Amino acid sequence: MKKITSLLTLMLGAFSMQAQTVILSEDFTTYLGTVGTVPVGWTFSYNGNYTTAASSGTSGPNSYKFGVNNATITAPTFTTADTLSFWAKGNGTDSLSHLIVVESADNVTWDTIVKLYELPTALAGQTFKYGLQNTSQYVRFIYKKSIGNGAFDDFKLLQNPPPAPFTASFTTTNVCFGTAASFSDASVSNAGTVNSWSWNFGDGTPLNNTQNPTHLYGTAGTFNVTLISGDNLSNLDTTTSMIIVDSVVSNLFVSLAGSSATFSGFGSNGFAPYSYLLDIDDGSGFFITTPNYIYTYPTPGIYTACLISFDNMGCFDTTCTTFTILSTGIIENPALGMHISPNPSNNGVFNVELGHTGTKTVVTIYNIIGKTIFTKDIISDSKILIDLSNQANGSYFVRVQNANGITVKKVVISK
Repeated sequence: MKKITSLLTLMLGAFSMQAQTVILSEDFTTYLGTVGTVPVGWTFSYNGNYTTAASSGTSGPNSYKFGVNNATITAPTFTTADTLSFWAKGNGTDSLSHLIVVESADNVTWDTIVKLYELPTALAGQTFKYGLQNTSQYVRFIYKKSIGNGAFDDFKLLQNPPPAPFTASFTTTNVCFGTAASFSDASVSNAGTVNSWSWNFGDGTPLNNTQNPTHLYGTAGTFNVTLISGDNLSNLDTTTSMIIVDSVVSNLFVSLAGSSATFSGFGSNGFAPYSYLLDIDDGSGFFITTPNYIYTYPTPGIYTACLISFDNMGCFDTTCTTFTILSTGIIENPALGMHISPNPSNNGVFNVELGHTGTKTVVTIYNIIGKTIFTKDIISDSKILIDLSNQANGSYFVRVQNANGITVKKVVISK
């Protein structure tokens, strides 16, 4: 059974239901379908009731029964309600049977709130909710019967809380680092005009007093942005919202084995999942969509590979790395006349003898993985003494380049 409550509940306190105050409530618990059990303050043109849960609202049995054509019920007089709520269900009804709901300020002139055709016939019925005019003091229900009857229960008159005189509000969107964030004031004054703003962007920078500011953050991260806004009636309100300044970091690594380069990379600091574009400097541009790739270069040279990492928020970062592909073997160029001695070197010190150059010549030495460990520019007929005694034993490549071309020879250090 439902909990028995006063049939006419004028709420003197603030009983809240979904932020609404209940002004009048009736669940027909004690109504037995007779004149003597009609709830206090109600007027019924026809008396009938349902006693089953299947024909009652969520509060349970009992409920009122619309059993004849033009059956009419009128709720008690009320004031200050602005919302009407009730449960209804059709029992054996057709598309012509309907429930008319009307309201009045004087019990003489009535305005239609709704005409409900095809009342729901499902077991759970349905709760309906409608707004009322602020002058209304009466609500009436009229059943127009073709076939079947209607169940009615869980009647409530509600009052929404009065709107706040002033509400601070704003909108913004997350941004990528390096892009200015935009803030749009959405504050509302119910009686005056919004005329003041104080923005705290949450990063220690000075306050901003414009209505719709932009702000460039100096670092990435999450920031709490606070707006204090007011109107010409001295109303003030404060609101805080979070903004994310996203900063993606692109990471790229290259390992070399002869003329073959293995690329491995990943995105970090942003929002997964990531997507990628890789340029391996082979003339094709950013066409590779994975950060992990193996490529064999057809010619020796100095290459710069770049990886762009995109995160799920659309932010991106580009990183590049430069490396040297020595060759697919040794390059012999007789025109340069290069000779290395001693080779192997038992102490890491050796001479590089050059023929007549007559122009600027660049001597560069790489280790086995392509890292530059020595470079020097010369313009002479000379023998260059090179000291690699601080390097580990192994093979190294001496590259000489000038206007006559390129030659590469291997030198071995075996201390």
